[in-house]
Amino acid sequence: MRLVPRQRRWSTGSAISRAIVGVLATIAYAVHRRGLERTSRRTLGELNEELLCEARLLAFELNKGGDPLAVVQDPLLPTTTPERAFSDDARRRSAQDALWHRALPRLSMRPNAIRRLLGSDGGTLRTQVIGVCGMSCSGKSTVSSVLRAMAAQHGAYVPVLCLDDSYHDWMYEAPSREQPTNLVPPAGRGQRAWKNWESSRCVNWAQFVSKLRAKIAVHAGHTPFIVVEGFLLLEDAETAALVDDVICIDVGEEVAWQRRLSRALAMAARASDASGMGNYEQLSSYAVADDHARIRADAAEAVAARGVGHTYPRARDAAAHTASDLSGAAGEYDWLRLYFDEVIWPEAREVRRRVEARRAAGDVRLHVVDGEAAAPELETATRRIIAGACHELVAQLSTSTASED
Repeated sequence: MRLVPRQRRWSTGSAISRAIVGVLATIAYAVHRRGLERTSRRTLGELNEELLCEARLLAFELNKGGDPLAVVQDPLLPTTTPERAFSDDARRRSAQDALWHRALPRLSMRPNAIRRLLGSDGGTLRTQVIGVCGMSCSGKSTVSSVLRAMAAQHGAYVPVLCLDDSYHDWMYEAPSREQPTNLVPPAGRGQRAWKNWESSRCVNWAQFVSKLRAKIAVHAGHTPFIVVEGFLLLEDAETAALVDDVICIDVGEEVAWQRRLSRALAMAARASDASGMGNYEQLSSYAVADDHARIRADAAEAVAARGVGHTYPRARDAAAHTASDLSGAAGEYDWLRLYFDEVIWPEAREVRRRVEARRAAGDVRLHVVDGEAAAPELETATRRIIAGACHELVAQLSTSTASED
């Protein structure tokens, strides 16, 4: 499970992400101003409807190859998609007012025809919510990229919602002995309390379900897939009920460890992880300072018993499962191996057990792929799953593309 620092920001160059923030911030400001002036229940309902209308307009831009930056720079002027063609009066007003000030009159200028167009039946695609689950470094980002690429081949945009963005606020606090998800190892393994980032208790499920329902409300009918990504995706029944198909990525213990260590070494060398975050793989992220000395001593003993060469193999060693030379991490990252052994892997086994129970019960359409396969093989397996599970949608996309040509 990825750690998500409180200071997380949009990655550099993410123009579409900044566009989304800009548009929704503008509308949220307008909604707030009008809400202060008139707070009747009916008015609030109308404002919520307008906000959804705006979000769907932005989705149109993304899903039809429009320019979301143009929407931010001048939200009243039409862009390449006909859905944003407003009245002449609106276009004249847009040239005179500041961006945030224009939002207020705009709320009442939306033509009724646009409202009808953006209704719940406005889209023609049968949108599928695809879940992607698997422990950290298993290949979730690769599978999500494949799904986005499949849609992009047909000119469609696919939104991705990450579970890691819905941790409880208290997960961003420094480790303490009162931390709600603390995990104390079984007796005989030393006295310490790990801050557990792998537990389903870390997640604010109500917040996440609200985000997912909002994604569905905005994009349903206009995008082939809504991708939901997260290690703990099937731990919540309400979330699982909203997902149509789940691709579960399976990896073995040593592969998972070596990939996690490889990522830690890359971040220590100032590289970012897949979500654009800096180096969070430090002992201070997982345990209180008073426990650090004991943890390092116990970790060194555990690695010695396991074998230093097995724990930190060179790239061509028989024990190696990555192309990286991990031998230089010996000693410095013993604590991470101890955390892996006492928290990460036990939690992964429990999640896998519960996922298999759901699969056996038929609660969810689950498709397992081999996360240890090379990236091209993982991509091929994902495409086959989607072609089989969503064959009607794939055919619909192909027909849509052919008609446009």
